[in-house]
Amino acid sequence: MGLWAFWHCLWESGIPVESVDEVAQALLNPEDFTVLEPTPIGTTAPLVIPSITPNATAIPTLAGESTSQDTATISEATAIPTEIFAAERWRDPREINILLLGIDEREGFTTDNAYRTDTMIVLHIDPVRQTAGVISFPRDLYVDVPNYGQNRLNRANYLGDLNAYPDGSGPGLLMETINSNFGISIDYYVMINFTVFETVVDRIAPNGIEICVDQYISDPTYPDAGFGTIAVEFQVGCQQLDGTRLLQYARTRKTEGGDIDRNERQQEVIEATRQYVLSAGGIQNLITQIGSLWTDLSGSYRTNLTLSELLGLARLMPDITDISYTSLGPGFWLPQQLANGDQVLIPVPSEIQRLIQETFYPGAALSLAEYRDLANQEGVPVRVYNNTTIQGLAGNTSEYLIGLGVSIEDVWNMPDIENTTTRIQYYGDARNTARYIAELLGLPSEAIERGNDGLAAQGIIVVVGTDMPDIISADGN
Repeated sequence: MGLWAFWHCLWESGIPVESVDEVAQALLNPEDFTVLEPTPIGTTAPLVIPSITPNATAIPTLAGESTSQDTATISEATAIPTEIFAAERWRDPREINILLLGIDEREGFTTDNAYRTDTMIVLHIDPVRQTAGVISFPRDLYVDVPNYGQNRLNRANYLGDLNAYPDGSGPGLLMETINSNFGISIDYYVMINFTVFETVVDRIAPNGIEICVDQYISDPTYPDAGFGTIAVEFQVGCQQLDGTRLLQYARTRKTEGGDIDRNERQQEVIEATRQYVLSAGGIQNLITQIGSLWTDLSGSYRTNLTLSELLGLARLMPDITDISYTSLGPGFWLPQQLANGDQVLIPVPSEIQRLIQETFYPGAALSLAEYRDLANQEGVPVRVYNNTTIQGLAGNTSEYLIGLGVSIEDVWNMPDIENTTTRIQYYGDARNTARYIAELLGLPSEAIERGNDGLAAQGIIVVVGTDMPDIISADGN
């Protein structure tokens, strides 16, 4: 919906907005505007759609333009959901778990009544501690699906929708499956198809979202919008990706790690999008778009969140500054071939429970020895790069870490000196090593971040900052 059409709808609904410029303020600060007697068409109930199929959206016309669509269709498409005027920041202090699902539904696949879930991510939010944890689950995990026996995790939604599972259909069965196998009680879910992903990205980030590709990717058989394939590739380096390209980057499995690499790229896309939204003006742009996206994409998503709850979470987003990203890579499962020849992943419950604890409750720190053991299991290289104009600081930091028992592979300078505080960048499956180095240096968890600058494919880079001399001297060295 364009700004003119949205402004027109505000007037038709009795909202005294004087100009298009006030549209964003009407959304961001609804308490500043008086609703006379709005009568929008829509519902405030959670949207649950039996089958996700992209629907054509009626396009509002300017005064004097003709249209072959009936008034009811246009009114339905341009209606302002009532939640948008009542939404406020998320106030519930209780921790919540949200299941994020992506399904393989495209223009050529819109007649099926049930879909497997290509993407399964659990987002844990603690509003009080202002922390969040994100865990990606591989689709081939072989688990017990309640009432259906052993099966791949990504088939739970398919079985639930196919058999009209009584408590929430597909998403309900998948939520129950995750709870019974991993002990995570899911409060909400959001399921989207490719239409939603591409449209949301292009709407909130018209110039694209920056992704720094750390390895060349070539996929000659990427699925197109129908039943065929196309060739896609990504060169190494930072680049702006629109919705279509960002989806291709998040979906392709044509790298050595296959589905596991894809899980990590999806988390990279989530974090890059979050950073964009939190940039100057980004959160306002998101909030002003949510209402029209909610209506325009109706039929292409399913969720048990109301629009007001979604807006409340969006307003909470800037407060969440500590986010842990993890995925169930090798070590959290064992590969196994079934009698029929299928390859599956057998979960290792003890390791998965540890990962859940560390990701969702990062404040419950392990001992230094436990961190060291986990880092030794990863066995990744550690590099030290100077990010200051202080000569020799990377070398001094390297010697300090060697004295603490850390093996250093390389000492160098960052390409662009920033003179900021020290941070630890991890690449690939190296977060435990990053946490161990952070503990040794006394750095907070927010100093740990996933590296997306292409400087490494695997391992750790200690990006030495201006605070490092004080860290070293505080230890008496």
